[in-house]
Amino acid sequence: MNKEEFLDILKDYLKGHFSAYEIDDILRDYEEFFINGKLEGKSEEEVAKGLGSPKQVATELIREMKGSVGEENYAKENIDTIKKSVLRVFNKTKSKSKEFLNSDAIVKGNISSFTVKLIIVCLTLMLIFPIGTIIMTLILIGIGGIGASIFNVFVYIASFIAFPVKASISLTLFFGSLIFTGFLIIAWTLYIKVVSFIWLFIRKYIGWIKTKLMYVRVKNNYESNGGVKEDE
Repeated sequence: MNKEEFLDILKDYLKGHFSAYEIDDILRDYEEFFINGKLEGKSEEEVAKGLGSPKQVATELIREMKGSVGEENYAKENIDTIKKSVLRVFNKTKSKSKEFLNSDAIVKGNISSFTVKLIIVCLTLMLIFPIGTIIMTLILIGIGGIGASIFNVFVYIASFIAFPVKASISLTLFFGSLIFTGFLIIAWTLYIKVVSFIWLFIRKYIGWIKTKLMYVRVKNNYESNGGVKEDE
């Protein structure tokens, strides 16, 4: 079993017990074992054998990190249709993004640690303004949406208060509020989808940075130990 097969199977066993963000962190930790093994001259099959079966690893992680109590409830809470659809989009582009700052290029020293960090800093600075602008816009829209929702509730109340005075005005206010409520539901649904997408993008980007820095750390540790294992 090679690295890709091991991580894919492990990911399947972890689904339903951990959030997507937690799974990314776990897979990154186990990918580091394979990188260290490669530097030590081990094949991916040897590293995988030393780690044990993905099922055993997943079972142990679930026992240690989640416990047996409340696992089913936690799994249900993580069933989010919107997030899953966004994840599918990221998975489609994953194969293309793997070529950028390839792990082998970093570990073998084809790209220096300084260059990797410089690229990460430059990309982050380039993303700060547009992402920050989007976040501020979403906050303002959210505040406006809350205000509109509160106003809609008051109009409902006003329609009931006005009913004893004049029924026609009361019905006009009520059905107008009803139509406005429909628009609010659509608007809030779209708003939540956009916020979920932006939040997932930020988490994925942070995970990508952690992965690249992990490659740099492994290479630097290996070089600082004179190209030998740390426990030797």
